[in-house]
Amino acid sequence: DGTVGLRSYTAFGSGGEFALNFISKELEAIESKDLSLKDAIQIATSAILRPASMDLYTSGLDFVVVGTDGIKEYGSELNKLLGKTRDDYIDRVIESYKD
Repeated sequence: DGTVGLRSYTAFGSGGEFALNFISKELEAIESKDLSLKDAIQIATSAILRPASMDLYTSGLDFVVVGTDGIKEYGSELNKLLGKTRDDYIDRVIESYKD
């Protein structure tokens, strides 16, 4: 409808709507909107991981923290670690079936 609004968080992609709803509900449950960066990261990662588990089209996570000291991207490293963990687990399953 062309409405423009200002908020201190965003989400996009196939799970973006789920993530935004989760964040909104979490913020409503907190009395103070003055979150620490640590608390904000915990809410945001929960918002990312819950929809990702329900969304078949999620193929990786973009994980970026915007703070007073700049923008830091963690998604590449996180996806590498998740891929390695997945691959290691698959290798263990395969090994369990070897004669």
